Amino acid sequence: MTEVQDLLAPLAHNLMLTDEQVAVMAEVDAFMADQKRRLFTLFGLAGTGKTTLLAQVARQHRHDALCCLTGKAASVLRDKTGLETGTTHRYFYKLLKAETDEDGRKLLSFAPRHRQNELFGDVVLLDECSMVPRSVGAQLMRTGAKVLAVGDPGQLPPVKEPPFFTEPDATLQTIHRQALESPIIRQAMAVRSGRLYRTDGPDFQVASRPPEALLDEADVVLCWRNETRHKINRLCRRLAGHTAPWPEAGEPLLCLKNAPRHNVWNGGIYLAAADFRPGNDEIRLVVDDEVVAIDNVLFAGQDNGSIVEPTTEFDFGYCLTVHKAQGSEWPRVLLLDEHQCQRHRREWLYTGITRAARSIVVVPTS
Repeated sequence: MTEVQDLLAPLAHNLMLTDEQVAVMAEVDAFMADQKRRLFTLFGLAGTGKTTLLAQVARQHRHDALCCLTGKAASVLRDKTGLETGTTHRYFYKLLKAETDEDGRKLLSFAPRHRQNELFGDVVLLDECSMVPRSVGAQLMRTGAKVLAVGDPGQLPPVKEPPFFTEPDATLQTIHRQALESPIIRQAMAVRSGRLYRTDGPDFQVASRPPEALLDEADVVLCWRNETRHKINRLCRRLAGHTAPWPEAGEPLLCLKNAPRHNVWNGGIYLAAADFRPGNDEIRLVVDDEVVAIDNVLFAGQDNGSIVEPTTEFDFGYCLTVHKAQGSEWPRVLLLDEHQCQRHRREWLYTGITRAARSIVVVPTS
């Protein structure tokens, strides 16, 4: 690149940003240059351009750690930015041991990888920060790293703890015109503000038909209850002609534990490349159009007591909860609206709706 091109490159990049994004970017640049400030939190709802801004920061600071809480969220961010992305556990925690509880379930024990202030001078770019619980966020800050945290305040909070990142230093307010042209974003904003969702063209349908009549129209089914998840998984398998209780070739499988060495991530869905029989400890998956064999594997509902420290774990992936889907997206989503509790209902609907990249069908179930 010539000297003139070096000077023009940042300007060309900023031409893709709105005035609001340019102003926020200036705040971020000031934070990155400030030797004393340790945390900058940026919030924005869907369609405000958070990922665009984060990608620009990451390209300007390629040696910094770009990460998300979950493996699937990291995979989505990697696809959107084209940049190397990892998980907070990969960067900041190490496995101590794996134990088995009285029910035979494997319990993994992790410990912080870094001592207090050991990462002073390093920078962490953290996406999907609304998913980060208080304990993980506090441990991250104890490392001494400078943290740029980016998140969506409309999404669900962590399941077992309050979120750590709650006070934004800046908020992207403007939803881009291109985003507002999407019925998915329009209806997500409606439920976010307390209004009811409604049919909004062919890409946002509210249906009264039973879920089994709509399964062929979706890439994934999302729900609230685990009981529903198991029921829909069984139904999908039966409709597809799978009668064995174990996964068979061609079935979608939900990863429950990161296996970065195999490019397999918690929350990701992969097709089985071969049958997985009871007692097997190796599974074959299609990952990025390649068949990958992973040994030392557990599958939900199957007993394999010989595995002490599993490489990864799987369950059927036709249907998953919105909580598990957070950070992921699919072209076509079928959302079963069974979350009738007032607590976090808006966030649950908003999160579920925004998992759809192209179209969604919502089925009120009560």
